[in-house]
Amino acid sequence: MILKFKKEIYRTVELLKEFGISKATFFRWQSKWRAEGRDVSEMGKFHLKGSVRTYWLVRKFAAWLLAHKVKEKIVFEEDVKDMREANRVLLNLGDKKYEEEN
Repeated sequence: MILKFKKEIYRTVELLKEFGISKATFFRWQSKWRAEGRDVSEMGKFHLKGSVRTYWLVRKFAAWLLAHKVKEKIVFEEDVKDMREANRVLLNLGDKKYEEEN
């Protein structure tokens, strides 16, 4: 499945709307990622010099979501919840993008 987006770079609010993710879930995923010693830039997050806004590379985030939430090894009950949420997000996004093309 190839997802098509309106643009390559999104602000945080736009990304949440595009993917249909709640703020709580989104920021929990980022916190968990940092707690594992990882950099959120691996998720697609970046800042432009001189700007206070946070931006996201949409394709990098979608790839991260698939690799680290959908295909993630289940260890805790919270991981099951995250995997289900990520599956829902990607399936809904895929359906939405397919409908826009047809």
